[in-house]
Amino acid sequence: MTQKKTRFDLEDAIMRLWSSDQDVETLFKYYYDRQGEVDVEDMANALLGIKQMIHIRGELAFELFEKLIKEEKL
Repeated sequence: MTQKKTRFDLEDAIMRLWSSDQDVETLFKYYYDRQGEVDVEDMANALLGIKQMIHIRGELAFELFEKLIKEEKL
């Protein structure tokens, strides 16, 4: 059974997008503290993973936005 979505769910989805900067900050701190020990391939893979998550969060937020517009809840 699917739960009805509201504008508050959309707000939550947008806030998740904004939290992406915390992912980047965590990655930065992790690698910055290990100067000289950085595996560039690992860092690149982590950045690509963060990029993909930001894309997915954006897709989900926009799909919810479109759904709420279609249902005339916005």
